[in-house]
Amino acid sequence: NIKKDQHLVEKFAKENTGNITLKSLKNVVLTDENRQTEIKKEIDDLVFCLYFNVQLTDLENNEHYQYLRNQI
Repeated sequence: NIKKDQHLVEKFAKENTGNITLKSLKNVVLTDENRQTEIKKEIDDLVFCLYFNVQLTDLENNEHYQYLRNQI
């Protein structure tokens, strides 16, 4: 939510000095790379659990999961 992530707005303002028009703001895509990485990891973990029928609470102890994490 853009209203909660003020740092994204600040980052955009720093990267786009000069005239910022309303039209350009409507077409801007702001992404929080750190949050995007966190969400991807969570999705990857859920997919692993579903595919290998592993409980989410047991994920960190799974030897196959540990092997895959070490490969990254």
